[in-house]
Amino acid sequence: MTYIRRKFLVPVVGALLAGFITTASAEPEKPVYQPISIDGFYDAIKHWNDRTGEEGIAHYPLNQIESIADNLLLYQRDSGGWPTNKHPLRVVSSEERAQANAEKSLADASFDNRNIYPQIEYLSEVYRQTGNTRYRDAALKGLHYTLDRQYPNGGWAHSPDRTERAYYRHITIADEVMPGVLAFLRKVASGDYPFDYIDEGLRNQTAQAVTKGNMLLLDLQVRIDGKRTGWAGQYHEGTLKPAQGRSYELPGVLAWETVPVLQYLMSIDNPSAEIIEAVNAGAAWLEFVKLSGFRVDRVDSDHRRFDYHAADYDLVVVDDSKAKPIWARFYDLKTSKPFLANRDGKRVYRLSDVDADRRTGYSWYGYWPASFLESEYPAWQQKTAIAAQLDRFHQAASDADSEGYFNLFSKDGVFLGTDATERWSVAEFKQYAKPYFDQGKGWTYVPRDRTIVLHGDVAWFDELLDNASYGECRGSGVLVREDGQWKIAQYNLHFPIPNDLADQITKMIKESQAK
Repeated sequence: MTYIRRKFLVPVVGALLAGFITTASAEPEKPVYQPISIDGFYDAIKHWNDRTGEEGIAHYPLNQIESIADNLLLYQRDSGGWPTNKHPLRVVSSEERAQANAEKSLADASFDNRNIYPQIEYLSEVYRQTGNTRYRDAALKGLHYTLDRQYPNGGWAHSPDRTERAYYRHITIADEVMPGVLAFLRKVASGDYPFDYIDEGLRNQTAQAVTKGNMLLLDLQVRIDGKRTGWAGQYHEGTLKPAQGRSYELPGVLAWETVPVLQYLMSIDNPSAEIIEAVNAGAAWLEFVKLSGFRVDRVDSDHRRFDYHAADYDLVVVDDSKAKPIWARFYDLKTSKPFLANRDGKRVYRLSDVDADRRTGYSWYGYWPASFLESEYPAWQQKTAIAAQLDRFHQAASDADSEGYFNLFSKDGVFLGTDATERWSVAEFKQYAKPYFDQGKGWTYVPRDRTIVLHGDVAWFDELLDNASYGECRGSGVLVREDGQWKIAQYNLHFPIPNDLADQITKMIKESQAK
């Protein structure tokens, strides 16, 4: 599932890097590899540029993946983690390199600003392209750091090793700490590229961490008057109560932070009833708290440099009855009413009452849930409905429920059986099944690993099935929407043949057909 973040495509585009990048040419010639996306480093690059404002520094082209990976190794701490906001493409001076090496032992690694897991994924891809075990070892060290820093309750802290501020230790949803880490670990657990080098034992450990994290995410969903709403930005690691982050990040239900959690939960295959309930409730809350009647405009102002950013603009609220819906970032934990805050920790309720530093350097209003509610969530609802229909289909067959089973087919539905002669209309299939169903005898296929593709009122799917007699089978087919309900237009049941048995099996089939 894709979370809310900008994309750096190849070649790099976007205002963040414009004016900052010059190509490094002093490097010795190196092998040419396939460029690797630096999408995951968007926050690091943005914060670096905002903080330094540097220009004229040489940067590595995206195909110099070893040089970029060497930067990641340079900044990796002895613990296995990384500090935030290090620009991975910069050509580092000898002085900076010496300083970075001197800081290896610092306990300042952080998952904030979508950090650590992008480095591990990038290094894994570099290892798979180059075969250089330095990158593999660094990636594994980062993975172990991530797993070791999970709290027993399933959460991850903002900055696990730092103690100077309370919020560093809090379980964190903001900046996709929990959903980002969990999405990354799910990819590791799957063993798919570029994580196919990771051994089964470590993948199993990773899968267990994901299970714990998923359970905690569901528990952390804020309830108001007994109803699930959204998620807070941070939670106390002991009490699991919503907690304050920085001085202006007061405890509340956060619209922006809720969206990536919902996107992550929607990315889970075969979601449980509790996950479905959590997503539906979260989407309903986002719909409930949307605001209307105004917009936020950006207006020119004198150039000002603050501690962590510079701005030559200001933000103002403009009344506009035709403005599209907008969301506040923070909502009250008891009333769901929006609020803002200043660095002094005091609530305010108008953007004009927020100091200029935080007004221009923090996102108090935005459209984060808009595309989620307009397209992503409705599509997920349809896929969930389709999955539920297929589950009912298999359950009805197992229960020998003739009416329930055949009512799930479309008017002109077709069932393709395992024998080449078995292409049945609904009427023909019903006639075949009637003697079995009348005796209470059905057939049981347990679905798993299901993929559904949606295209308007048509969907196609494939799924693996487990059967006591035949073992692993596969089902595939098409559903269509008729009168607002998804119906099976075609179901194809067949036995996958392992490639090394194909000659033997097809020979047996040919011999049988020749008789």
